[in-house]
Amino acid sequence: MSKPAPRAFNPSEKTKSKSKNVPQEISSKRPVSRRHFLPPVQNHHQPRDPRFETLTSAVSEQSFRKAYNFLDDYQRDEITLLKTQIRQTRDTSEREKLEKTLKSLLSRRDARIAKDRANEVLKKKKQEEMEKIKHGKQPFYLKKSIAFEDVTLIDR
Repeated sequence: MSKPAPRAFNPSEKTKSKSKNVPQEISSKRPVSRRHFLPPVQNHHQPRDPRFETLTSAVSEQSFRKAYNFLDDYQRDEITLLKTQIRQTRDTSEREKLEKTLKSLLSRRDARIAKDRANEVLKKKKQEEMEKIKHGKQPFYLKKSIAFEDVTLIDR
């Protein structure tokens, strides 16, 4: 007497379970199909940009500004180029677009300069406070809101 050929696994085929709360049991005696493929191995070496990754530690703004300082030069050149293009353009709609982009660039530059000035003032205040602490004065730590008000008053 020969053995009957093993049946291929059919997931729609129901096997009897002992109760409704027990997971369904499937026989381990059934052979795995020949078309059984393993998932492809993923390449784990993908280049990452540290500016947009949460895995990297927080980058200090000073080091970031120092590393990307060349962008200020590019922006300065772009502003002068836009000014010359505005002077040369005759088309009013094109001129309005150029003026809008110029205004945007100028406001971004002014905001960056104001932020740099504010950081310098805060840095100077902190250094003065550290000197006072070295001479025996009780430490005083600025709140962010007070520091911001001081910076805006000094800028004016």
